[in-house]
Amino acid sequence: SPRATASAQSLPVLAVTGNQFTYNAADGPVTGILLKPSGDGPFPAILISHGKGGNATSFSLNHATTLVRWGFVCIGPNYTHANAGSTPDDEGYSPENSRRARRALEVLAATPGVDMTRVASLSHSTGSFLTTGLLGELPSTFRAAAIAAGGTSGTSTSAIASPSIAEVAG
Repeated sequence: SPRATASAQSLPVLAVTGNQFTYNAADGPVTGILLKPSGDGPFPAILISHGKGGNATSFSLNHATTLVRWGFVCIGPNYTHANAGSTPDDEGYSPENSRRARRALEVLAATPGVDMTRVASLSHSTGSFLTTGLLGELPSTFRAAAIAAGGTSGTSTSAIASPSIAEVAG
């Protein structure tokens, strides 16, 4: 099974065990999956974002197992909407999920062999709401995005899981 290593020197609060990572960032922990192809790279990377009720192990790992064989480093953080008890204000493109995605990008940047000029996003459902908002927030970070069953609210309202038109436009 492909395993990733990350630089403890650049992120001393990062632990990678097998295909699982825990990043104890100053603003809160982030957990998820991290897989890297064999070799030195440089490899393109994909941020994988699960939908409501899914998590990094049940959704992201399944896709990462295929994508890593194609030469991609894959990271999939666990988002707040993994729990059945999450509320719409804390799902999708919420401040907390945006934080978790941005910290996952920091983990990618600390992983040897990752080409941070070739980062894409793959997402599903509530994770796609996160992705569309994140693309507006960090437009120069991503080269491509595959969005399934999600997008924008199509309104100016930003107090729900799906981002507003302005948030997507960045």
